[in-house]
Amino acid sequence: MPIFVCCEDTTQDTEFRLTDQRLLDAVPLFDEKGPLEEKLREPPKQQEPPMKEEPPKKEEPPKDEEPPKKEEPSRNEEPPQKEEPPKQEATPKQVEPPKQEEQAPPPSRFYTVTVKKDSPNQSFGLSFDMTDKARPVVLSTTSGGLLDGKVAALDAVVGISSLPALDLTKLKGLSGEVTFTLKKPLEVTYSITKPAGGVFGFSDMKVTSTDTSGLLIAKVTGKAAEAGVKVSDRIMAVNGEKKSPAAMADTMKQLSALPGEGTVNISILSYSD
Repeated sequence: MPIFVCCEDTTQDTEFRLTDQRLLDAVPLFDEKGPLEEKLREPPKQQEPPMKEEPPKKEEPPKDEEPPKKEEPSRNEEPPQKEEPPKQEATPKQVEPPKQEEQAPPPSRFYTVTVKKDSPNQSFGLSFDMTDKARPVVLSTTSGGLLDGKVAALDAVVGISSLPALDLTKLKGLSGEVTFTLKKPLEVTYSITKPAGGVFGFSDMKVTSTDTSGLLIAKVTGKAAEAGVKVSDRIMAVNGEKKSPAAMADTMKQLSALPGEGTVNISILSYSD
C-alpha cells in the first residue's frame, strides 16, 4: 500500500510519496501499535500459485450414427383407382300429361233373350201396347210364361227372330228357339217455355192402351222439338204429376191454350237413339 510522509516547511509544503524501498529504509515509520518499519519490511506473502487448470477433457468422438434404416419395400399397394369421369346428368324426362281416363261406354240399352218353345200350347207370356206399331212396348209378363222375369215392362220390342216385320199377330204360331231383341227407354225431363200466343209444339199426342204406358207423342214441332223431344217418346208426368194418358193430354192442351208465356216440365221415356 502507498505510504505518505508529510513534513511542514515554512516555505512550502512538500509531499513525499514513499514508493521506493530505499526511502523506507531511511525513514522510521510508526503507527499506533508500533513501528511500521518491521511490518513494512516483512516480506510479502508469497502468493499461492494459481491452481493448475485441469486440462480440458477430451471430447469423446461422436458415436457413429447408425446408418438410416432402409425403408422396407412397401407391400403391394393397390394401384390408385382411376377416377371415374363425372356422370353426365340425365336429361330430365319430359313430363307426360296425365292420361285422361277413358270413360266407360254407357251400358247398351239393347239386349236379347232367347227361349225355346217346344209345343204350341206354351206361351211366351207377353202383353204389348201396340199404339206405336213400329215400336211396340211390353206392358207386362205372365207368370209361368217363357219370358217371365226375363224382360221388363215398357221395354220396346225392336226385333223377333223369324218375324222380320214385327207382326205380333203371328207370334203365337212360332216354335223352337225364338230370340227377342229389346231396347230399354231412357228417362229424361224437359223444361219447355212457349212464347205468348204460341204453343209448346206437341201437335199430335196419342193416348195409349193403359194408364201406365204413357202419352205417346206422334208428332212434335216448335219449342218441344227444339228442346229434344222426339216422335215415339212417351210423356209419363206433367209438372211432376203422374196421371192417366188421357188426363195428361187434357193438361197439355190447357197449358198450350194460355194466351201468355208459359212453361211446362215433362218427364219422358225416350226410345230414340
